[in-house]
Amino acid sequence: MTDDNSKSIKRESYLDVLRILSALAVIVIHVSANNWYGYIGSSNWIIFSIYEGFAKAAVPVFFMISGSLLLNKPYNLKNLFKKIIKLIIFLLIWSVIYKVILLPDDQKNLSGLITSLKEILYGNTQSHLWFIYAIIGLYLITPILYKFVHNSKSNEILYAIIVIFIVDNLYELFLQFNKLTFITNNIAKIKSGYSFGYIGYFLLGYYLRKINIEKVKRFIIYISGFLCAIITVFLVIRDCVTNQMLLERYWSYTMPLMVIYSSACYIFIKNVCSNLNLKYYNLIFKIADLSLGIYGIHFVFIILFWKMGFNTFLFNGIISVPIISIIVFICSLISTIVMQKIPLLGKFIS
Repeated sequence: MTDDNSKSIKRESYLDVLRILSALAVIVIHVSANNWYGYIGSSNWIIFSIYEGFAKAAVPVFFMISGSLLLNKPYNLKNLFKKIIKLIIFLLIWSVIYKVILLPDDQKNLSGLITSLKEILYGNTQSHLWFIYAIIGLYLITPILYKFVHNSKSNEILYAIIVIFIVDNLYELFLQFNKLTFITNNIAKIKSGYSFGYIGYFLLGYYLRKINIEKVKRFIIYISGFLCAIITVFLVIRDCVTNQMLLERYWSYTMPLMVIYSSACYIFIKNVCSNLNLKYYNLIFKIADLSLGIYGIHFVFIILFWKMGFNTFLFNGIISVPIISIIVFICSLISTIVMQKIPLLGKFIS
């Protein structure tokens, strides 16, 4: 392997590590959340909240990874549309699978199936599949964003990112305070010009890939990100306990604190992975390539485990969440490898 190839691998490896960690973190979110909707204020509920809060960066990081990959290299419209079609088929197939799995026994007939298919056409699909809709939207505007980033200076790209996050994310924050309606009403009119709420993360992934941040500044970003995660978890717990109802407004992916925390996670992995041993790269690449399939199937195992009584209430939440999450990840990983071998269908569901 030449030095140039080595540098290329090192430069790319952190994205694959991020894909793997984000896939695992998404599973942690869903495992934690599956028994989160109740028992407000109990010790296990607080533990679930902490796990879920710290794993929340996974989704913004996925958006940043997509932006980093798609906006970095020249695109081909034909290949781009092939990816979009593949995602649409992926979405439809998994939507059907989850509808069938979750159908009540008395509705598992032709009539029930037709009703489920109609619901899918109207966008009523399994909750975690919302991310696929969002990615499809971002893929559709990739040609426009690509032209922008490759014909703009770094400070112009940063300006665009800041403007998008100010308009979109501060709106989400101010929306939580009734006395600030005079601000939110005006921002809402400006915000109406945006079609996709996650463009900022998409651009941010590309931007963070291109820049090098000094060690001292990175340390400040890491501390800030960690504090933002703690504050966010605290705000959610306080909000729920105070109102004695489940409120997730501070967990919105477009909240300012979430942007800082997610960015810190991205930057941290990018810099840590620059020192990874080359012998692990092939394994990392192979697992990372399975991340979409893992995302699609993982909730099947959560549903099955909960039906079997294997859930986060089985033993202390501190241990149950990571153990069940790792088992779900391994099961999803193995299943995705098997699914890839299915003729014709395999490439669309994994």
